[in-house]
Amino acid sequence: MKVYFAPVYRNNPYQNDLMTELSKLGVDIGIGETGTKAFFATPNLETADIIHFHWFEPFVLGGSPWKTLIKVFVFLYRIKRLKGNRKFVWTVHNLESHEKSYSKIVNYFLKEFICLVDAFSVHNLHSKDKLLKLGVDPSKIYHIPHGNYINSYPKYVGSIKEFRKSRFEKAENKKIVMFLGNVRPYKGITDLILAFKNIKSQTSILYICGVIKFKSDRDLILNLIENEDNIELLEGYVPDNEISAFLASADLMVYPYKDILTSGALILGMSYGKMCIASNAGSMSELLGDKFIYHDNQELIEKLLEFEKIGEEDILKNGLFNLNIISSDSWESVAEKTFKMYNKIINK
Repeated sequence: MKVYFAPVYRNNPYQNDLMTELSKLGVDIGIGETGTKAFFATPNLETADIIHFHWFEPFVLGGSPWKTLIKVFVFLYRIKRLKGNRKFVWTVHNLESHEKSYSKIVNYFLKEFICLVDAFSVHNLHSKDKLLKLGVDPSKIYHIPHGNYINSYPKYVGSIKEFRKSRFEKAENKKIVMFLGNVRPYKGITDLILAFKNIKSQTSILYICGVIKFKSDRDLILNLIENEDNIELLEGYVPDNEISAFLASADLMVYPYKDILTSGALILGMSYGKMCIASNAGSMSELLGDKFIYHDNQELIEKLLEFEKIGEEDILKNGLFNLNIISSDSWESVAEKTFKMYNKIINK
């Protein structure tokens, strides 16, 4: 069985782990090039039994509405010609770009593209419901959990105590509340900052860690945290060999997303046994219990105040609870379910 993944992001542990485990099951994995022109020039693409799509943005989004429209028409025309007897699979990580670029054009693309897909892999019931509302045949939807990240990142070589002391200097004798990941508007960073300012914490400090793509977002954050002694911005890429150290340093992970289908970042935090709180966006509530989900900014403030009152033992207990929830979703089991899906559509 020859399966091409497209697009493939080399630094994405999700794809790396899934491809590794599928290969063990005898699947011959090929890498589809990223970008419309490059994808259709992928060597030996015509030998594929299955093309497994993950994200559509690199194939259809341009720098303007006209460029996007042209890319959509070209991609759809060429993908229809490529289809033949091949099967198309789509893991639905999202149904639109996070910045909601050119929504009307993207919606047109989705309507056309969905008709070509033989199987949809979804990580949660929320995503399944979204597809059903778009008119997707329920028999084509396969609920396959998102794999955990328990063994996906290297262990930090060194002292976590010294790492925390050097990287989080202001956190001495304080609990660390952390946001970790790319800092983008849809992730609700401003809501988190405003809520944390509201509680006027004497025992915790908020660290926002990650890459900020746009200057306007950086300026907004810096303006909001100006003169705040217990909110710090650690801007920059966090390398894979430090991910575990960042998570080990945190006492609470917060995911204030406004709009999302599946959060790999939440699964990462749970995989490292961290206490987490999250908004009720997307599938968050399918992973975390009601105790750790908030529905508006006032509830976020209340969750942060509750965290202020608990000690280390309860923090560890809540983190272990999360780890137990996610531990059964190994990449081995995810690959086995994906392999069964492949076989089912090929044998139709």
